Amino acid sequence: MTSPGGPTCATPTSRTGLAVARGHLERPDVDGVELWLDPRTTERLRRHRRRARGVHLLPGFDELLLGYADRTAVLAREHAGRVVGTWRPKRGARATDLEATPFTAFADGVEAAARRRHARLPA
Repeated sequence: MTSPGGPTCATPTSRTGLAVARGHLERPDVDGVELWLDPRTTERLRRHRRRARGVHLLPGFDELLLGYADRTAVLAREHAGRVVGTWRPKRGARATDLEATPFTAFADGVEAAARRRHARLPA
């Protein structure tokens, strides 16, 4: 990912890697920020957009969201901070049982969608 002034790289090695990869990457502008993506990414995002807008069960310290100060490449600005509760498997229950706790109240369908998503997780 880059900033308006050029690649945001921490080391000479990463700058060299981006220089080598530059010709093989698609570089769309998203809200004034140039992203560097595999050319197949845009089509993959388009095909999976509906599913991506659904309910997701993230682990407690999800590195995809917590590991970056700028999350715009993985999370639309309007969705930032839309964590609505916590979840964990019920102890001593079947592998598909889920304990979901909302911070306030779940919107219609969220808890049922979370249970369906949990049921698809590997045991």
